[in-house]
Amino acid sequence: MRKLLLGTTAVVGAALIAPTAMAQMPVVIEPPGFMMGGGGGSSGLPRGNSGVRVSLGGYFDVRAGLVNDDNDRNAVTATQAATGATGNVGSIAGSTRSFGRQRVDFQSDFEVDVFVDGKAANGLTYGAVIELQVDNVGAGATGTSIDTDEMYGYLAHPVFGAIRFGDEDNAANLLQVRVPLIRGADTDNYWDEFTFRAGADASPSLFTSISDGSDVTKITYLSPQYFGFDFGISYAPNSGEGERFTLGRAQQPTISTTAAVAQRDRSSRRNEISGAIRYRGTFGPVGLTTGFSAMQSDSQQAYMAPTAIQLVRRTTAFSGGVQLAAYGFTVGGEYVWGDYQGVSVGIAPLARGREASRHFVVGATYTVPGFGTQIGGFWGQAIQDNGRSTSPAGTLGQDTPSGANVRDRNQTVYSFGIVHPLAPGLSLYASYTHMRDANETVSATNNTRIDQNAARAGVQNIRTAEVYMTGFRVAF
Repeated sequence: MRKLLLGTTAVVGAALIAPTAMAQMPVVIEPPGFMMGGGGGSSGLPRGNSGVRVSLGGYFDVRAGLVNDDNDRNAVTATQAATGATGNVGSIAGSTRSFGRQRVDFQSDFEVDVFVDGKAANGLTYGAVIELQVDNVGAGATGTSIDTDEMYGYLAHPVFGAIRFGDEDNAANLLQVRVPLIRGADTDNYWDEFTFRAGADASPSLFTSISDGSDVTKITYLSPQYFGFDFGISYAPNSGEGERFTLGRAQQPTISTTAAVAQRDRSSRRNEISGAIRYRGTFGPVGLTTGFSAMQSDSQQAYMAPTAIQLVRRTTAFSGGVQLAAYGFTVGGEYVWGDYQGVSVGIAPLARGREASRHFVVGATYTVPGFGTQIGGFWGQAIQDNGRSTSPAGTLGQDTPSGANVRDRNQTVYSFGIVHPLAPGLSLYASYTHMRDANETVSATNNTRIDQNAARAGVQNIRTAEVYMTGFRVAF
C-alpha cells in the first residue's frame, strides 16, 4: 500500500474512498531531524525506524430488528385531547388509551479508529489509539453524538511487554477467555439494544464481559507470550474517565450534599485492580485457549457527617473460560462470579447481606471451509440475589435483618445465527435471541419488583423477549 505524505484533510478523504475494505491509508509524519534514528529497516517507515505512522480504521453497521417483548405490551399511554370550548355543554373530556411499542426498529452505528504508531532505533514501539464512536446518549438527544470509546497511549517492546496508559479496558477484560460467539448471536450486544430497559439497569442482559468494557483512565501492563502463557495487570484510582475531573450531580449520582462531586470524592468505586493470565497453544489439530481473570475495587462511600460510613461491600469479579478449536469448529464456555450486582460484571457494589452474583454460558461456532460463512449459538443462565423486601432509605440497598427474602433474579438467554462474508470487509448477518428474565427489581436501592407486562393486572415477575435481527457491517 502506498505511503502518502498528505495533510489532515487529504488523509480523511483518502481513508473514506479506500478502494479495498479493511484498507488503512497511512500518513507518515516526519519528526525533526535531531529526533531521527539512522539506518534502514523493514518497518515501512521513512528514514529507518523512527517515523510516526497515522492510520485509520473502523466500521459502519446497520441492522433491523423484530421484537416480541412482554415489557412492550400496553407500555405507551396516550390521552385524547378534549374537544369543544371549555365549559360548553357537549364538550368531550379527554380519553386515555394504551398501546404496545412498535415491534420493528432500525439502528445504525459506526466507529472511526485512529492509530498512531512509531518505532525507535532501539526496538521500542510507541503510539496512541483513539476510537471515536456514535454512542446512545438517551432520550431528548439525537442519539448521534460522537464521543471517545477508548483513547490511550502505549510503550511496547517485544522482550519486555507493553504498557498502556489512558482510557482503555482493564487487563481482566482484555485477556478474558469467553464463550465463542459470532456477530449478532452474542451475549449482550446489538439484540439487547432493541429492548426496553425496565429497571435502573442500562441493559437487560446479565451476560456481559468482566468490567463490561469500562474504559476508566488507568495504567495497564501486558506481558509478552512465554511458552504459550501471557498475563496482564491494571490499576485505576477511581471510575473517572478522560478529562472529566469534576462531575455534576446529574452526571454522577451520589447522596453527597455538595452540589458538585469530584471524581476523587469517594463517590464511585476506587482503587480498581485487575489481572489475568491466559494460555494459547495447539495439540495436533486442536487449538486450546484458556484463562482466568479477576478484578476488585473499593466501593463508594456515602457521606454522613462527621464520618463516611461504608454501606456496601468491596466489589469483586472472577472469570474462567476455555475454548477448543478444530476442523472449523470452536466450542467453549465461561463461568463468572463475584460480589457485584446489576448488568455490568464487576462495576456496581453488592449490598451487605446479599449473596454473590454468577453466570455461566456455553456455546459453539462453525466456519464453513472455502466460504468463510460462520454459524454459531450459545445458552446461558445468570443469577443475582435481590436481597430482602425491606430496605431503609438512603442506605444504597443495604439489607436489614427484617423483611422476607425477595426471590433471586434469574435470567436465561439463548441465541443462534449466521454471518456470511459477502465481500472483503462486508459481512451480512442474521440471528434469533430469546431471553427469559424473572424477578427484576426497580433498582439497586429498591427491591420492589417490576411489572413486566402492563397488559395484565398486577406485578408480573417474568419477562419473555424475542429479537429477530438482520444487518450488514462494513469494516475498513
